[in-house]
Amino acid sequence: MEGKHLKVVQVVNSLAIGGAEIFVAQLAGALSTRCTVQVWTYAGMLDAGGDAMRDQLEKLGVSVRSLNITRAGKKTMIPLLWRRWMQQEQPDVVNAHLDQSEFFIAAAALGKWKRPVLLRTVHNTRVIPPLRHVQRWVASRFDHTIACSDAVLSSPARALTPERSSMVPCGIVVPPIPDAFRRDQLRRKLLLSENKVVMLCIGTMNLRCGELAKGQDQILREFAAARLASRSFLVFLGDGAQRPALEELAAELGVSSSVRFCGLAQPERKWDYIMACDCGLILSRFEGLPLVGMEFGCAGIPMLISDIAELKPFATRGSLVARNGAISEAMAEIVEGMPAISAEARAMAGYYRSRYTIEASADAYYQLYLNSLMANNRASANSIARQNAPRA
Repeated sequence: MEGKHLKVVQVVNSLAIGGAEIFVAQLAGALSTRCTVQVWTYAGMLDAGGDAMRDQLEKLGVSVRSLNITRAGKKTMIPLLWRRWMQQEQPDVVNAHLDQSEFFIAAAALGKWKRPVLLRTVHNTRVIPPLRHVQRWVASRFDHTIACSDAVLSSPARALTPERSSMVPCGIVVPPIPDAFRRDQLRRKLLLSENKVVMLCIGTMNLRCGELAKGQDQILREFAAARLASRSFLVFLGDGAQRPALEELAAELGVSSSVRFCGLAQPERKWDYIMACDCGLILSRFEGLPLVGMEFGCAGIPMLISDIAELKPFATRGSLVARNGAISEAMAEIVEGMPAISAEARAMAGYYRSRYTIEASADAYYQLYLNSLMANNRASANSIARQNAPRA
């Protein structure tokens, strides 16, 4: 046992361009300097972004294993296969992310055997419909639940108990802040208007719980109602089954010439858009703790956010809250007051850059793993301290 490092597995549905998936990949990379880490998925790498995440993790010494199961008929095998992997690899800690992976890990741990300590990270205030009726059972199978925000921790749908849950905010790899010259270069590179206010919305265009969580349909309607097409330009990053309907809606509203749908963007390309825009739109119907809020904040970009509890951490100077659903009015206000609100957002960048780092998240997760092991009598405090000093 001497010199053996803590062995942790991060489990997520897939590796792809999505907030939770990006966080899991970055968390695994940051933890790899503290302990031995693997990442498991059942669906595999779903896009070029997922492939890039896998390649980067493997460069850091993080093993990525995937079942490559995407067909519904084969998903019944996932718990059996993951149980076999747990018995083979014998990890100390398994940390599941997202509702589906939590369910499959909970099922994999059934029975009497020496299972690892099980933790789960809850990334949203809502539970997807197929798993709502088993939510309490899933929660009971885990030794500890990590909520990504206070809103998630107190969500009635999650029904988390204080003695078996805690809050750790997600973090990001913090980028450099561009100067004015670099920003102008990016605007030209991305063919964005240099004399209009560019508003950027980032997020999936697939339905969750029967609606678009990121509110792109609502954004289009409010943009049209605000009559801002002559002074502003709307950019959407993301893709999904609802994209054709959103493009059709933009045409019906008569704003197609002032709206651009750019599809999925690799992380580097996404940062180009963030640093080139004037305002980030986070007008979500429900959330957890969106990484894009941290990204806009760290880049010193103003935000227009919806008036929901999940987005309260971003209701700071340099942000405008659309109170009582008055989105079109808030859009007009932010376009009119852009110089002043931009200065405030730049002044707040240091706050976001110190608060939402992936290293701070990794430190908190690592300590939770150690505490959970000791609380569950899986290892003594002395052996934990001896065996798990961070690697050089």
